[in-house]
Amino acid sequence: MDTSEAIHKTKVDKWIYLIMLGPTLMAAIALAAQVYSNKREPDLWFGLEFFFVLSLPLLLSAFLGNISYKVGPDKLRIRVWGIPWGTIAIKDITAVVETGNPLSAPAASLDRLRISTEARRIAGLISPEDKQKFLKDLAARDRGLEIVELEGKLSLHRQGQ
Repeated sequence: MDTSEAIHKTKVDKWIYLIMLGPTLMAAIALAAQVYSNKREPDLWFGLEFFFVLSLPLLLSAFLGNISYKVGPDKLRIRVWGIPWGTIAIKDITAVVETGNPLSAPAASLDRLRISTEARRIAGLISPEDKQKFLKDLAARDRGLEIVELEGKLSLHRQGQ
C-alpha cells in the first residue's frame, strides 16, 4: 500500500472559457459603444464598470484552475482554492466510473469521474486531468480496489462487488 500523497489538478474544458469570455466581450463592447456614440462620458464609474467587466473572467479562471484532488494514504480530499470542499475515506469507496453528469461539482470539465460509496451512490463528481493516473493512485492505496476496463473506459471497483 502506498502511503504517499498525490495531488491531481482538475481538467478544464475549453468551452468554459468561451462561455466566460462571450458575455465579457459583449459587456465591454457595449460600454465602449456608449462612449463612442457620445451617450456617455468616460468617468470614474465607467472605469470601474470596465475594470469589473474585464476582471471577472480572470477571477473565474483563477477559480477553475485552483481545484485539486489530493489522494492521501487513507482519504481523498477535494480542495477549491486550498479550501476543503469534501473528504472521502478511500476504504469506503465502492466504485469510481467515468461519467458526463452535469450536476454541480468541484470539477471544471464534464469529462468526470463519479465516486460511489456504500452510503452514497454519488459521493463525489470530479474531473482530474489524468484520470488513468488518478485511478492508479487510488488503487495503490487500497488493495481491495481494482482497475477494470469496460467498453474501452477505465473504472475502479471494489473486489467482490
